Amino acid sequence: MKRLTLIALTIVAAGCFSSALKAQQIPLYSQYHNNPFLYNPARAGETTNLQVNGIYRKQWTDFNGAPETRALTLDGAIQNKRIGLGGYLFSDNTDILERLGGKASYAYHLPLGSNKQHTVSLGISVGFEQVGIDEQRIEVTDPQDPLVRNNLSNGGAFDASEGLNYSFKGLNLGVSVPQIIGNELSFVTNKNEGGANYQLSRHYLVKCSA
Repeated sequence: MKRLTLIALTIVAAGCFSSALKAQQIPLYSQYHNNPFLYNPARAGETTNLQVNGIYRKQWTDFNGAPETRALTLDGAIQNKRIGLGGYLFSDNTDILERLGGKASYAYHLPLGSNKQHTVSLGISVGFEQVGIDEQRIEVTDPQDPLVRNNLSNGGAFDASEGLNYSFKGLNLGVSVPQIIGNELSFVTNKNEGGANYQLSRHYLVKCSA
């Protein structure tokens, strides 16, 4: 048990000095510590209580087209806290780009050690995301350009995320991989007129809290 604790604390320490990698696409939230399920499906159902959270965030309010995010999350536990279930809806607008999506999550929490103070949680979420372009915000030199004239559409795709979390006496280290499939979306209805694609890039996030 001492060896397990030492290894776990070493991982936690490493996570505390790590940062999110390649996290430009996923919405940013300032309420992560109050609602860690936002970034990691393994945190679904950590408590026996049903949790419902609504979030609104707007960055750089003095800038036109600044990022604006809305989200609604719900999660809870069943089966003596071994299984966590959750749901997540969001909309995220940044300049001309509009994103709308929803996910359903499943987590399994495994207590470890003779006193069950260590917990390892695994989680996965699957959902659908739609990405589009706000035509009213596009500035073009030629309004009759066939690429933007009656040719833009919303692109949608299914995607998934996975996560791992370790907890011990209030310490939490989580690793998650949003957008693991990495689908490519197209914004045009007629690809013969040109192209406009959006890649859902895989992200790697490490979060530590105490």
